[in-house]
Amino acid sequence: MDLPVEWILGIAAAVLTALFKFLASRYGWNPGRAVINIVLFAVAIGFALFFGAPDLPVFGDDPGAFLSALIEAASAVVGSASLLYNLILAKFIYPRLGLA
Repeated sequence: MDLPVEWILGIAAAVLTALFKFLASRYGWNPGRAVINIVLFAVAIGFALFFGAPDLPVFGDDPGAFLSALIEAASAVVGSASLLYNLILAKFIYPRLGLA
């Protein structure tokens, strides 16, 4: 059974929203936008790696080529993560927390 990506992101957003609301109701801690953004970007990086982790380069004789390939792989992950971050933030998190 294959779940669409939107369902997986929606479930993750619901869990994160429930966690933030639980922390607010149970402990009286309302995380600010900065905390929500940091946690959400970490989750988005995890999803980007889960959905399509790039192959890491093998260190060879040329450190310049290794660093170039490493930066290329990292930029692919961060690019995908920023897309997922914006999707989760705009569509799921902010409307449910009343920050939209």
